[in-house]
Amino acid sequence: MEVLGIDIGSYGIKGAIVNTVLGEIISKKKTTGELEDTRPHKLISKMHDIVKQFDWDGPIGCAFPAAMNRGIVLSANRINEAWVDADADHLFSEITGCSVNVINDTDATGLAEMTFGAGKNQKGTTIV
Repeated sequence: MEVLGIDIGSYGIKGAIVNTVLGEIISKKKTTGELEDTRPHKLISKMHDIVKQFDWDGPIGCAFPAAMNRGIVLSANRINEAWVDADADHLFSEITGCSVNVINDTDATGLAEMTFGAGKNQKGTTIV
């Protein structure tokens, strides 16, 4: 399965198409400019821009710089406080027309490492 992976970080938004079976990036990485404004409408617009760069209409996985619970933003330490209680899954899905699943960026890193990296096939508890 191919998914557009998007990382919303302090320095901008990065994206690439990923083969989720192999855990491999299969496209060139594309980025937006620096994020000077992280209010919801600005990030939503930047997300739309990067999806358009890929001419993408499939599923999207998004790493987001906030505590999340089932797509709902719980904190705003690294983004504008207007995000708190926002349904990021819904907002990003609505603007892109794609199915979008948003999780915390650190959780995304840990999940990828345990699925495709050093933690693959390891047993036990992992704390990120």
